[in-house]
Amino acid sequence: MSRRRLVIIIIFAVLTILYPSFIWAHKAPSSPTRYNYPINKTYKVQWANLKEIQSPTGMYFDFSIGPGFLYFSKLKGNLTPKPSESFSNFSGVDFGNIQKFSYNKTALYEAMVSARIFPWLKCGLSFYGQSGVSVESFGGSTITSAGNPAWSIFRSDLQLYSVMFKFFLENPRPLIVGNWAFNTYFGLGVGPGWQSWTNNQVFETVIINSTLTSTQMSLRNKFSANAVWTADTGLSFTPATNDATMMIRLGCKYTSWGQMREIGELKDQEVKVAPLRPIKARNVYSFSPYIGIKWCF
Repeated sequence: MSRRRLVIIIIFAVLTILYPSFIWAHKAPSSPTRYNYPINKTYKVQWANLKEIQSPTGMYFDFSIGPGFLYFSKLKGNLTPKPSESFSNFSGVDFGNIQKFSYNKTALYEAMVSARIFPWLKCGLSFYGQSGVSVESFGGSTITSAGNPAWSIFRSDLQLYSVMFKFFLENPRPLIVGNWAFNTYFGLGVGPGWQSWTNNQVFETVIINSTLTSTQMSLRNKFSANAVWTADTGLSFTPATNDATMMIRLGCKYTSWGQMREIGELKDQEVKVAPLRPIKARNVYSFSPYIGIKWCF
């Protein structure tokens, strides 16, 4: 994420947090039909009924964003070229199994439209996305049959998307502190998801007579669909009124993106050169702390 975008997101988040306080400062607190919990300068702490601080309308739009920390479980693959005759400089090498992926951190974002079923239950459709991920793996190092040091690197561009049915459970007894209502929630979603692995490249490098020689192996793009699920929990806070139209959410979500299907199978390549064992992972998953905003309309 660029510095400019990060600054814009921070400014937007700060203004969003300050906006309800500005509204509170310019509204008369004495209207009994408008404020269930009027301004309390002593900041008395009390428990409320969730229904009393919800807007009469029951449709919501949510947007949240935060860094997506990706993990790849049971990662496998061997970047040793096959057939070896196509890479004569790498005769007799075996790079072994890929150990781990490194990648640049990008934002995981979510947009959701939901409806209130009960005061404590909301259901809706959610769109998840994380793009611009550049993945790289050190494939291993070894010595060729001629005694030359060699190593390999795998690189790819990854994009993740999903559309899920999601529901939120909210604590029916929020905590009122002064003019604000604080509440906990838990969300769970499931739906189809897509992984897009493009620009897949394997770079084989060997040093011969103090000269660095590199060979590039291009692998076909891989697009795969999986069942995706997510779990989401956090803390929400909103002005303690029965007509508040905005809520701030701070939380963390876990998302399981499903399998990373085989990249680099020999039968898939136009030029019949491929890694000794295709690159795959049993599961791609992420953790994402986030800030979210919910509007009622």
